[in-house]
Amino acid sequence: MIEDENLHRFFTEEIFVLGNEAEPEQTARTEEQTEQELAPAPTPAAELEKETPAAPVTTKVEEPAPVIEKPAPVELHDLIVLVLPMNTQDKELLQNLLKAIKKTEADIKLISSYSEFKGNCKKLLSFGYLNELKHQIDSSLEPYKCIKKSDMEILISAPLSALHNDNAAKGTLWKCLQEMFL
Repeated sequence: MIEDENLHRFFTEEIFVLGNEAEPEQTARTEEQTEQELAPAPTPAAELEKETPAAPVTTKVEEPAPVIEKPAPVELHDLIVLVLPMNTQDKELLQNLLKAIKKTEADIKLISSYSEFKGNCKKLLSFGYLNELKHQIDSSLEPYKCIKKSDMEILISAPLSALHNDNAAKGTLWKCLQEMFL
């Protein structure tokens, strides 16, 4: 049940009593009393504010400095080996070639997809991808020739899978590897 003293929280509109023939002074007093009853009791903080006017507070809103994202630094590799997807025989051949030029898998960045190549190396050894490299770097690229382009040395060979039974191609590749690495 709602107590009488809480009714003013539910009824926020002015209520007029019709048909009451009370004197106008009495009606005016009743309205003033109702307004006083409805008004919240002043708090000590509110009374303090009345006595001492607050100084205008000026707050300066500073806009945050724009954040400029720097592109991630591109890691420069000494040697990137670009290969077509390899089987176990191809992996063995690659390990033997790396041993011959005194490199290990830890010394190289091995990429098995042309889309991963960003040109961020000093030397590029590519097994396959001749047409893609011709299109991206230079149309005069040829297999089994050490080419210097900008700050990069490039050697393109046939895919590893094509080298297994081709001793002439292996011999030509070995001469180029010696020129480039030894």
